Amino acid sequence: MALDERLALIVGAGPGNGLALARRFGREGFRLALVGHPGGAPLDLTGLDARMYAADAGEPDSLRQSIADIQHDLGDPAVVIYNPSYPLDGAPTVVSPEEVLKGLGVGAVGAVVATQAVYPAMAAARQGTLLFTGSGAGVNPWVGGIAVGMQKAALRNYVLGLAEEVKEQGIHAATVTIYGIVKAGSFFDPDRIAEQFWQVHTQPREAWQKEIDYRAS
Repeated sequence: MALDERLALIVGAGPGNGLALARRFGREGFRLALVGHPGGAPLDLTGLDARMYAADAGEPDSLRQSIADIQHDLGDPAVVIYNPSYPLDGAPTVVSPEEVLKGLGVGAVGAVVATQAVYPAMAAARQGTLLFTGSGAGVNPWVGGIAVGMQKAALRNYVLGLAEEVKEQGIHAATVTIYGIVKAGSFFDPDRIAEQFWQVHTQPREAWQKEIDYRAS
């Protein structure tokens, strides 16, 4: 199928940022393919042209299959947002190496899987948007949550390199790096963050940014 300019794929569709992103792009007339974790809480998709799929973002085969199903069922998305992270507390000397590895799979390796799954269609069409949910913890280490910072640092490095690679093909890759705790009713309300993603998606090509710092001050 040809690239569908009105189809958005959101990986990591949970009740926070994921749902807010779905609603924001849905208001602009996008059809939505939403990938959530198996067994995740149901989402209120009222008023949205949305279809849910299940995948474990930390398992490459699971995520590849889910995206392949979306491409078969709905077409190739012109917008892809990678939103998952793996919350894990623990200081550098005590954090579980096994859990760190699992977190890197969800927070960073899954982004590679998703990108490579959708890239061929975008490259052939010479257009597309690839957006990723970053965190200030990947820039300024947080001792009590070092594993999250490791995920987001790896993701940030990947996205900044990706943006340089694909920009000449007409593909906009960027990370929205959030310097704060996501909380409804605050500056870091999911709806406000979703609006920032929309603004990045709609940047004219001559003004493309590869990293947008979302911070209160």
